[in-house]
Amino acid sequence: MTRSHDAESLAVAAVIVTFNSAATIADCITSLLASPAVAEMMIVDNQSTDDTLERVARIHDERIRVIVMPQNVGFARGVNRGVSETTAPLLAVVNPDSVTHIDTIEKLRDAVSSADYWAAGPALINSRGMRERSARAFPTERNALLNWRYLQIAPHTKNRHVASFLMLERDLHDTFACDWLSGAFLMLRRDVFDELGGFDPSYFLFYEDVDLFRRAKNRGHVCCYVGATSADHAIGHSSNTIPIRSGLRRVGSFIRYYRTHVRRGIWSDLRLAFYMIAGIVFLEVLAPLRDKSSVRHGRR
Repeated sequence: MTRSHDAESLAVAAVIVTFNSAATIADCITSLLASPAVAEMMIVDNQSTDDTLERVARIHDERIRVIVMPQNVGFARGVNRGVSETTAPLLAVVNPDSVTHIDTIEKLRDAVSSADYWAAGPALINSRGMRERSARAFPTERNALLNWRYLQIAPHTKNRHVASFLMLERDLHDTFACDWLSGAFLMLRRDVFDELGGFDPSYFLFYEDVDLFRRAKNRGHVCCYVGATSADHAIGHSSNTIPIRSGLRRVGSFIRYYRTHVRRGIWSDLRLAFYMIAGIVFLEVLAPLRDKSSVRHGRR
């Protein structure tokens, strides 16, 4: 990719993979189309059973194109298909439950227009108005299931595995390099994405972003978090339509990632088993009990 800052070299193709995304898709699309940098928009629908496609059809803009997949092929395959149908040198891969702010696309575009970074992500603002820890270190067997929910339960944790994984020492209003970024909102250079072969299609949902950034870093490509801009993110709107299935897929995807990038032998397997069991008990049993108790005593 050339570094000349003309309109063509800075054009962005937005790719959105939808699945039962009717509640959020219109706001997502409208916010992206507000940026003149977005030259193309590809909606890839994974056989939604709600009125997602009808809501997309109500938005009239020549930049929008729609692909309806013959079946639900997952996020990774959906993005790869959408990217293959676009030509812009920059890619905005955006979840349908994300809404960009006025300068988000432009500031992320600026970040990847230098030779320093191949990918950039904004601060993600959750439904509570808080910045997510969306810039992270690569996961290990010790922090497999430590995510935003852990911080909701233990916001003042001193656990070193949590602190290192979620980069708790970093100020979320700064710009800094990190190992990987949440796939909810990414600005990517197409040349590097193509060099990597896109997302690994063996990941149906979850950890396809971590795998992509791991392979990129192995080739010397660096990503960055840009705290000077932001986007709203209604966490897991599509993936949580069937919570149990979503949870199983998360565990299965981590195991695939672990086998590919982390596993070092029987001892790491034993650590993984221990921490996954502990994580499941903590996040899926103790956390819901704590939430119910908080509601019952009027603390939420």
